[in-house]
Formats: sequence, C-alpha cells, structure tokens
Amino acid sequence: MNWKKIIRWAVLLVLGLTVILFVAAYTFVHTTAFDRWVLAKVIEQVQDSTGGRVEIQSIVVDWKSLDVDLYGLGLYGAGSGPLFRADHLRVGVKIVSLLRRKFDLAEVILDRPVVYLLVDAQGNTNMPRPARGGKSSNSANTIFDMAIGHVSVNSGQIYYNDKELPLTAELNNVHAEIAYRLLSSEYKGSV
Repeated sequence: MNWKKIIRWAVLLVLGLTVILFVAAYTFVHTTAFDRWVLAKVIEQVQDSTGGRVEIQSIVVDWKSLDVDLYGLGLYGAGSGPLFRADHLRVGVKIVSLLRRKFDLAEVILDRPVVYLLVDAQGNTNMPRPARGGKSSNSANTIFDMAIGHVSVNSGQIYYNDKELPLTAELNNVHAEIAYRLLSSEYKGSV
C-alpha cells in the first residue's frame, strides 16, 4: 500500500471519529440525564459551601444563550424551616476564557425569593454553618466571590423575626463576597 493512501485513510479516520465524538457529546448534553447530573453537582457545591441543605426541583440549560434556569429553590439552615426559598433563578453565564476556565455571570434574575431570618436574644440564628475545611481555625471560608453584570430581584420578601419587608432590586455591575469566619462563627460580606 502507498504511504499517501495510508496517511489519507488515517486522517479521514481521525476526522470521522472526531465528528462522531462531537455529535455524541452534543447529543448527551441535551439529555435529561445530563441535566440531572448538572443539578446534582450544583446542589453538592452549594451544600458544601453553605453547610445547609439545598433543594432544587428542576433545572433547564439553554446552551445557545448559556442561561441556566433553576426552579423551586430552597436552602435550609439551622432549625426546621427554610432560610431561603425562591420560585425561579436564572443565571446567565459569560465565558471569559475557556483555557483558564474563567466564567463571569452576565445576569442573575431571582423571582419571588423569600428569606426567613431568625435571631434569638443570645444572637443565635438559623443561618447554616459551613463544615470546617482543611483551613486553620482562624481563617475565613469563602462561600462566594463574584462579579455580576446585572442582578434583578423580583417580588421578594424578607422575614426578620416578626417583621416582614418587601424585597425588589435592580443592580448593575455588582461585586459580592461572602465568607464564613470559623473562629468567631460569623458571616462577613461586602457588596
């Protein structure tokens, strides 16, 4: 056999396998099995970073616009009731660099969130406490640190002990950081 024919067949074989793998990957990420896997990973990450129990009823990923819609969200902290509930959360992702795995959040839309914050006379709250990691006891455990292009909070409520406050907001170019300080068992944050 001629070397040119062998090289041509090898190139065609590699191209064919590449196309087959691309089509298989494209098909897989559009299945409900993949959505369930992503949902399980999201729940795991949020539970690990907050220390609370997380519920999410369903997830829808729009690959064209890189939007992720989460429905039926709940976060449970210390105590029996929920700390946070929301009907819908939309997160728009913006790819900054694939090589560095750098992503920004272009947009976050939160519909009908309800926050139940309880503080007793001793200062104890229903906020979850993240599990102690491998850090030293005087360090802070960062829960999140991110920049967001646009944030919209629609028709929300905050219940602080016996007080009810409405919550609606439109924010642009937001940078938020929340950390849990292990030594003092307190949350610190900045927006």
